[in-house]
Amino acid sequence: MTKFPILKKHKLFETDKILKNSNLIIHEAVSKVIIEGSRGLRNNPRKDSDIDLSLILDDEYKPTDTLCREILETSLNSWRGIIELDTALVFDKKNCKLKSHEHQEYNPNLCSHKMDCFGIYKIQKGFNGFVPDLE
Repeated sequence: MTKFPILKKHKLFETDKILKNSNLIIHEAVSKVIIEGSRGLRNNPRKDSDIDLSLILDDEYKPTDTLCREILETSLNSWRGIIELDTALVFDKKNCKLKSHEHQEYNPNLCSHKMDCFGIYKIQKGFNGFVPDLE
């Protein structure tokens, strides 16, 4: 099971408890997990709020449809949490090293690309596959 030491640092005790009891399994191709939304650093969840996880694909892997689906299904199929898990796989598209995902607040100067320097793959909430670029 993946450990999330930042949760206690930011007093996200309820999220930490849910994750510990959920049987969360992370695929080996994931280099980092980011907890977002109301159960993340915003820390203002309603009782029925889901947990939003961005799973960061390790740079050594190419984001194919088969691999991306396998990564997300690894976590979703093992999840036994008391609330819904909403996951997205995030991968580097323009060799930025995903600097924007290393900070807690948005900063437009972190990356020289105007938009879409990272890709997203989802298989939940009415979406199935690579999220199209905005450009």
